[in-house]
Amino acid sequence: MDENKKKLIKKLLIGLGALFLLFLIILLLIPRKPQTVELTFWGFWEEEEAMHPIIEKYEAENPGVKITYAIQQLDNYESLLYTRLEQAQSSNEPAPDIAMIHNSWLPKFEKYLTPLPPTVMSVDTYKQ
Repeated sequence: MDENKKKLIKKLLIGLGALFLLFLIILLLIPRKPQTVELTFWGFWEEEEAMHPIIEKYEAENPGVKITYAIQQLDNYESLLYTRLEQAQSSNEPAPDIAMIHNSWLPKFEKYLTPLPPTVMSVDTYKQ
């Protein structure tokens, strides 16, 4: 290969590298829309007015999180919640991300519960 072809290939590779770097810089400078996580919270006792300040505080401390609170009728809440959680395992049926349950329902709902991380509260602190 003669010297002119080598120089041409070298210039072509440098040009392609520069274009690639320019493309990467442009991608990094384009503002990205922040991801929002939307959570559905079901309750059966507390009215929205009581929950609103707590939810608002959580959202303020956790940008990008949006919580929608929905109060359900108590008379069929336990069965509705259980059914929705069951259906969500095998279909696209919507189920709440957060749900209030009565402490007597723990055995029934145990498989759907996530333990409180020790970084949030230790077992000893909870017991106190």
